[in-house]
Amino acid sequence: MTVAEFRSITQLSIDNDKSRAENLTLSINNTKLFVLPAGPVGFAAVAEYGSQYYGLKADPLSLDGTYYGLHNTSAVGSRDHYGSGAEVNVPVFSKLNVTGATRFDSYKYSSTTSGKVTYSLGIVIFTSAYLRPSSVRILIRRYSYSVDASSLRSTCR
Repeated sequence: MTVAEFRSITQLSIDNDKSRAENLTLSINNTKLFVLPAGPVGFAAVAEYGSQYYGLKADPLSLDGTYYGLHNTSAVGSRDHYGSGAEVNVPVFSKLNVTGATRFDSYKYSSTTSGKVTYSLGIVIFTSAYLRPSSVRILIRRYSYSVDASSLRSTCR
């Protein structure tokens, strides 16, 4: 087969794909907000805003089956996200800390807005142990609720 014959039966398939993500995050923390008899109380907070765009603009010939063995899809969409959260660490006794955290996240895409609150509560107990290599053991018990946000690809069609 000559080069000319090969070129007569082939063609380049060119997609025009673009994506972007822009985020702004503000956070504060203070590991010594105030002091209790058992130690300092710690606090942290975060606020964030983000915008994402996803665009898969496929070669039109790859959408209708013109290319043998190649079928593509197009998808375009965007979403905005904002969230805020706070966390606290409270030393109740010298060997007992309680931690708590909460967060709210919201996503807006197309005409849909979805938001959830997540949270976590934990207890940390420090115990002495006479076993090597460490003389301190830590027992951590945590309860939490979380969600998984949809991927941008799954929200775009």
